[in-house]
Amino acid sequence: MSAERRSFPRYPVKSPVLVTLPDAATGTVYHCECNTLSRTSIQIECSAELIAALLRQTKLPYYCSLQFTLPWYKHIFRVDASVVTHRRLSRQQYVLVLLLRHADLQQETLLDNQLNRQQKALGLD
Repeated sequence: MSAERRSFPRYPVKSPVLVTLPDAATGTVYHCECNTLSRTSIQIECSAELIAALLRQTKLPYYCSLQFTLPWYKHIFRVDASVVTHRRLSRQQYVLVLLLRHADLQQETLLDNQLNRQQKALGLD
């Protein structure tokens, strides 16, 4: 197996993710599922409706807000994110990769510590 090229490795994490858009005056929340997570990015499975709503934004990069927990740690992480890429899984399902925009250094450190702890618990270090 080749060495990890990323600065922060991805971890398989299955957890619900709530996504809201900056213009969500309507209160629309999209329910998604996390596939992988690192200190700087998250990969989620989402609906075609979320992708369409993101692509309707007029400014680049496309932004959204995320809310999620880790299965082994019940803190609610609230993070803004920007779209890196997306790809279609099926007619209505997509994979969306987002860059996390940590505004809170304490929360970023907490996420990093929890991912490192899980890495050691799984023997991936």
